[in-house]
Amino acid sequence: MSRYERQTRFAPFGEEGQQKLSSSQILIFGAGALGSHIVDQLARMGAHHIAIVDMDIVEISNLHRQTLFDEEDAHTLISKVEAIKHKVNQININVNLSTYDLEVTSSNIEN
Repeated sequence: MSRYERQTRFAPFGEEGQQKLSSSQILIFGAGALGSHIVDQLARMGAHHIAIVDMDIVEISNLHRQTLFDEEDAHTLISKVEAIKHKVNQININVNLSTYDLEVTSSNIEN
């Protein structure tokens, strides 16, 4: 059984959906509750090209709603994007994850 067989057997998604997902280039702004969950699910589903932007660190107050992070991340005050890079690598080694530890502003959005 292939890693993604269950979702490719789901008619609305299928092999074509899997191919589109694996070849898509996805950019996520923010690694909070929603962004960290989305990157987790995309990595598990087989997205191979993901970039995530966030300027924050993992804090203990994040842990009840940002489920990708853990107490070790909070105690070391690691940046959210670095913690995500480590976690995603453990979830799916085939994901090419680019991380940007910065605040997106009108002056740097073009870069």
